[in-house]
Amino acid sequence: MRSFLFALFILLIFSCESNESSEPESFQVVIVASPGGSVSTSGGNYQLGDQFTVTAIANDGYIFTGWSNGLAEPEITITVTENLTITANFSPITYSFFENLSNLNKRTSWYSNNLGFNKFYKEMYDLTNSNFQCLKIINEQLFLSDDCYGNDNEYFKETGGYIHHDFDKDGNLDLWQHFMKSPWPQDEIGKDFYSDNLTMSNSSYDVLNSLTQIRTQLLADVNQDGYNEIVLFSSGVDAPPFPGDSLAIFYPNSREYQYFLTDNIGYMHGGALGDIDNDLDLDIITFFNYSQVSLSHTPIALINNGNGEFELNYNTFESNVIGNYYTTQIFDINNDGFLDIFYSGNNFSDDVLLILYGNNEEKYDMSNSQLILLTEDTGGNIALDIDFYDFNSDGLTDLLLNMVGEGYNSSSIQLYINDGGNFTNKTTDYLDHFNFYGNNNWIKWLHLYDIDFDGDIDIVADGLYTMSEPLYWENIDNSFYVRTN
Repeated sequence: MRSFLFALFILLIFSCESNESSEPESFQVVIVASPGGSVSTSGGNYQLGDQFTVTAIANDGYIFTGWSNGLAEPEITITVTENLTITANFSPITYSFFENLSNLNKRTSWYSNNLGFNKFYKEMYDLTNSNFQCLKIINEQLFLSDDCYGNDNEYFKETGGYIHHDFDKDGNLDLWQHFMKSPWPQDEIGKDFYSDNLTMSNSSYDVLNSLTQIRTQLLADVNQDGYNEIVLFSSGVDAPPFPGDSLAIFYPNSREYQYFLTDNIGYMHGGALGDIDNDLDLDIITFFNYSQVSLSHTPIALINNGNGEFELNYNTFESNVIGNYYTTQIFDINNDGFLDIFYSGNNFSDDVLLILYGNNEEKYDMSNSQLILLTEDTGGNIALDIDFYDFNSDGLTDLLLNMVGEGYNSSSIQLYINDGGNFTNKTTDYLDHFNFYGNNNWIKWLHLYDIDFDGDIDIVADGLYTMSEPLYWENIDNSFYVRTN
């Protein structure tokens, strides 16, 4: 009997051990974010073999740099095999040239556009497997596509008329895009398409009546509410059949427009924003060019009252500031604490860049200006875009010009080195290829951006016409080599 009880006792012990060993193992997983971002889950208790996905989300002004376990993609799948703590690492976007700019230069549309492009370029491409996403209309149906070079849009596809940005700061990439009515040219209002979340396949899109012929769109916080708006510069009064258009501000979060210059607009084409009167808000500068309709040569200043309301100011420019300029940019290039205004174009008549230097009187005069004759033996003679960067690391800001030739049949990139107030064309010293030829073979915008994530600034072409592939110049030891991807 005593042997039987002992055997039963041993059997019960082994039975308990067997039951205990059949219980699945449990582990604790902790997911944390370094300063500059967040994670989609903080982890929890999981059983052996469980799988779950976690996403790292960078805050405004930061970029995701990798996980503490060595993985580099922002979204990863974790298979639970042990207790685990993993950190999502984030770093501020700190290209030294941008970071070291004065606060005045950081209050310009040039800065906000380059910063916005830097923050969202990689995400824009990751979403579409290295292609742009655009909105298209086929058979009157609107949908999202990565085929942005097709001819089946109801509205003329003008590559470059788009901005990818997180306008509502919800962590998701948004898209604003403009189309003109095809066939071009015609006197019919254009359309703006807006999506507030490109990451959701079923997200809604708004279709909004816009301007007839938008030529420049810029990111800017015009009412100082912490959110970027889009300032839209039309062509203004163009040759027939285009009507007198206007300048507008689009507020993405409310889907509303604000219009200016509708009563006295000339041929405009572009503009820029900066704190011209040094009161910590953004003012608007443009130029009314001569055309068959407008018959005017008038520089324009719209001064911000601090709340996004603008008043046409006739005292910003002296009457001797005349010309026929096509492109406008604002930047304090000599670091004297006053913004300088850059005009170029002259409607293919003279190949010049005019710099109007700022002063403490908040007035621009030809007596305080510089006229740079642009090189004529390249693929372009009119500057569509003007950018700023210290290419030779001497502490002086140089000029990078995106040029287009007459008839839009050629283009070029030109680099002018600043040697202390004089600017000399040194393009061949820095770029291996800079001329492009062919019908409509031209670039709309340039951006300064570390496209290969190696810690230095590259040059990225954006808004290509017949160039069907994205184009950029890779920075290798401060020389720039053309690439496609």
